[in-house]
Amino acid sequence: DGGGSIRIPASNCGLVGLKPTRQRISEGPLVGDNLSGLTCELVVSRSVRDTARVLDAVEGSAPGDPYVAPAPLRPYVEELTDESKGLRIGTMFQPAVESEVDPDCIAAVERAVKVLTDLGHEVDDSSPLDLMPQGDEGAGMQIQESFLTRWAAGQAAVIAQMEMISGQEVTPDHVEPLTWALTEIGRNRTSGRYLADVAIHQGISRLIAGWHAGGHDLLLTPTMAEVAPKLGSFDDTGADPMEAFHRAFPSGAFTALFNVTGQPAISLPLHWTDEGVPVGVQLVAPFGREDLLIRVAAQVERAAPW
Repeated sequence: DGGGSIRIPASNCGLVGLKPTRQRISEGPLVGDNLSGLTCELVVSRSVRDTARVLDAVEGSAPGDPYVAPAPLRPYVEELTDESKGLRIGTMFQPAVESEVDPDCIAAVERAVKVLTDLGHEVDDSSPLDLMPQGDEGAGMQIQESFLTRWAAGQAAVIAQMEMISGQEVTPDHVEPLTWALTEIGRNRTSGRYLADVAIHQGISRLIAGWHAGGHDLLLTPTMAEVAPKLGSFDDTGADPMEAFHRAFPSGAFTALFNVTGQPAISLPLHWTDEGVPVGVQLVAPFGREDLLIRVAAQVERAAPW
């Protein structure tokens, strides 16, 4: 999950998808932090229980990791039956990047608000967006361009690794058009710009961490800004392969932000369209607090089972 690739398919398929805290699960022994920490690995599952059990099985550090997430205080499966109440949960109906939000995605959050309130939690309309600069030069544009810098740098690095392993040059004929377009961007943007864009992400991470420290335990958002798109929506064979990348913005509008910050986030299936297509909601916790996500997600699953 480098921009939502656990949470997005979970939303589209009516499943549970947890993106863990950055470096909660070691990427060793061969990798330090893939795409400089944007990516995390775990699973999609049918239940919160299964996600908790898998996380217990695979979490933890390995010798040589560049950094590690704080260790859990107890096994994650012990959160599954915790009935604690009174958490303070903010809501974010619009993403930090510019994107229209489908009414069914809004309806999914509205249903989640009712479920969480009935469970005894306090839900309000505060979100980290309240602290972010707005307008053309605001946080949204900075997030989009800085994310592209890091993602494209990762593509360029992967191509270089493929060349080193195979002993031959990788050409456009070897990879998909979008992969090559991103590789060229990664090669053209300077190392100085890369570090500046990482600094933007670190600033956003501090801002959102400050919002949590100000009194909010969790943040509730739609998982996606759109209902599951049709197969073939991300075709990169046209004149400009990057159109497929930009077409993906509504899918990752709410998810990619928390790859930037490294926070854990979980998608839960709480809504279906009139046509029966599942629509997920996303809960986001402070850095290192998967315990909160699993505890509340299990409560939600009992109250509104899928």
